[in-house]
Amino acid sequence: MRVKDSSGVVIIGAGGFSRELMQYVLDEGRLTVRGFLDDRDPMELKLPAGTAHLGAITSYQPTPGEAFVLAVGEPNARARIAERFLKAGARFETVVHPRAYVASSATVGAGSVIAPFASVGASAVVGELVQVHFYASVAHDAFVGRCAALSPYSVVNGGGRLGERVFLGTRATVNPTKSVGDGSKVTAGSVVYQDVPSDAIAMGNPAKSRRLMRAPDAEQNAG
Repeated sequence: MRVKDSSGVVIIGAGGFSRELMQYVLDEGRLTVRGFLDDRDPMELKLPAGTAHLGAITSYQPTPGEAFVLAVGEPNARARIAERFLKAGARFETVVHPRAYVASSATVGAGSVIAPFASVGASAVVGELVQVHFYASVAHDAFVGRCAALSPYSVVNGGGRLGERVFLGTRATVNPTKSVGDGSKVTAGSVVYQDVPSDAIAMGNPAKSRRLMRAPDAEQNAG
C-alpha cells in the first residue's frame, strides 16, 4: 500500500490540464500539492488559489527523492523533462483517480495518470509516465509504451500496442492486435486498421499513415 506523502508533490506544467491533475491528486486523497513549475511568466498563469509558482521547468534543480507529477501533454516534451528530472534523482508519483477502473491483473507504471472514468483492462500494461484521459480505454492484453498519451474517449482495443511517446487524439481507435510505432500520432476520430510505423501520423477512417515531420517543441508548452 502506498503511504500518504506529507511533503506534497510538485506539478510540472501549469496549463489547463495541470488544474485537472491537481484535482485528481486531491480526489485520490493520498498526496498534497506544493506548487507548480512552468517556464511562462507567473502572471500569465491561472494557478489555483492558494498554490505557488515554484520556478521554471528548464532551470529547476530537483533534489534526490523529491516527488513530481507531470502535466505536460506533448509526449516528446514529457519524455525529455522526465529524463532530466530522473537523472537528478527525482521520483514521479502515479495518480489513479478513484473513479477510474484498473483491473487487478493490469500493470500501471510509475508516474502515469489514470483520469476519472478511464479504464485499464485485464492483463493490460500501461508503461511509465503515460496519460490516460477521461473515458479513454486500454483494453485487455493491450500494451501502452512509456510517455504515451491517450486523449479523451480514445481506445486501444484488445491486444493492441502503442509504442513510446505515442499520441492518440480524441476518439481515436486502435483496433484489436494492431500497433502504433514509437513517436507516432493518431489524429482525432481516426481508426487504425493496419499497423502504424514509428514517427508517423495516421489520420482518417480507415487511417492512412505518412511520415511525421517533427517540429521542435519547447518544454514550456506544458498542458
